[in-house]
Amino acid sequence: MFVQGVLPRILLFTCLLLFQTTVFGQVQEALPVNGAVVPPVESAVVPAIELRSPRASLTTFLNAMQEKNTELAVTCLDLGNLTQDVVRTSGPGLAYKLHVAIQKLTRITIDQTALLSEVPDENNDLQPFSLGALSGSQPEAAALVIRFDPADASWRFSNETCEALEDIYSQFENAPDAADQETLDESHLEQPFPIRLRNWFPLTLRHKTLLLPNYQWICLLALIFIGLIADVLTR
Repeated sequence: MFVQGVLPRILLFTCLLLFQTTVFGQVQEALPVNGAVVPPVESAVVPAIELRSPRASLTTFLNAMQEKNTELAVTCLDLGNLTQDVVRTSGPGLAYKLHVAIQKLTRITIDQTALLSEVPDENNDLQPFSLGALSGSQPEAAALVIRFDPADASWRFSNETCEALEDIYSQFENAPDAADQETLDESHLEQPFPIRLRNWFPLTLRHKTLLLPNYQWICLLALIFIGLIADVLTR
């Protein structure tokens, strides 16, 4: 009787805990931490030269995504307002969405040396650089901003940019790739599990309701329902 009563509840708890990295991590990402001291985020050790200027940071990010080095790519994002756990669960997804947004809204690639030359490669002015200033960029690319971080004298995609990525990605995920005006094939990109889960659902279920996309509410309810069924069957 003990096993019959406890086992389904353990199963339900485990499922909810696994789903937490997709659902509740996004809630923490959306909500600021009020009245709490957020510990500094431990990032991968990156030589200063890789983030020493807007051009260096953009090049580092594009190279990292091309080489599927998500950990390095995440260091190019300003996620200092998030806890370490949220960075660990949400960072790869944010890097992926930023990469897609760059491909959708600008013509820049790692091989576009002419466009890369338009990105400042000095650390003197300290003015934020927007990818909307690049030739051929769409107006929405103005939201993709690389900003100087005085804490470590590095350049990263700003916190405001990271907060806007969900809306940008939702708006342009099916838009043509700006570089060749063809729909971007994301299959060759390293997709984190939350992105793969998201892409299994139709667009109509990806809109947010009460902080979470509708498909995540469906998944959460499905897990609860499965747990209840298991509880009934094992009694």
